[in-house]
Amino acid sequence: MWKVMICDDESLTIKGMQKMLSKLNDEIKIIAVCQNGKDALDKILALQPHIVFIDINMPFIDGLQVIEQVNAVGLNVKFVIFSGYRDFEYARKACSLNVIDYLLKPINQDKVKNVLERCIVQLIAELNTRQIVVLDKKEDSLHQQILSYINDNYHDVSCGLEQVGAAFNISASYVSKIIKKAADQTFSNYINMLRIDKAKGLLLNNGHLTYEEIAYRCGFASYHYFSRVFKEKTGMTAHDYQKLNEKINKR
Repeated sequence: MWKVMICDDESLTIKGMQKMLSKLNDEIKIIAVCQNGKDALDKILALQPHIVFIDINMPFIDGLQVIEQVNAVGLNVKFVIFSGYRDFEYARKACSLNVIDYLLKPINQDKVKNVLERCIVQLIAELNTRQIVVLDKKEDSLHQQILSYINDNYHDVSCGLEQVGAAFNISASYVSKIIKKAADQTFSNYINMLRIDKAKGLLLNNGHLTYEEIAYRCGFASYHYFSRVFKEKTGMTAHDYQKLNEKINKR
């Protein structure tokens, strides 16, 4: 339901607009009417309507000043001016304030219908954009949380798609899709590369550990699987990698 306000110093105009708007769209709700600029500003700030039909010539604060002050606080309100003035300067000022339209009195129903539809189209588009942004942020956050979880639990032999999915209450297939999108590779490749990087560090800095111990510390279920993956990822065996780096360090 779209919240609408009508602001005009003439009671007959307000009643006419209420009747017209009610006929034109059953998805709108007129939440307030105002007959002076100060009241209009106060109610707009308090009620935060989606659409405001407002006259320029009103007591205390004119319609353009109301729009300026609402824009200044950052409220996303679609303003439609209706006025008896054909003054170019008023129209120019209205354009500079991003007013949706400037309608001349007497109000034409077809023009009101058209501008109402335009306002709603803009509001829906903006709502969809905000929802997409929110979903993207949530998705990015989930991606980072999952990658962090894998980085913290790579050493656990059971750290697979099912375990990660259970940790975040999502399916294993969804975890797979997330890793593919976030890391541009399969889950298996991602965690194996992580484990091999950790194994390299142990091979270089913990000479007292056996290859079997290194394999288990890095989350490999067996030494044979570790050996196969290590050679696949580095092009050499763990033993050759260790010896090569020992030679380099002695130079």
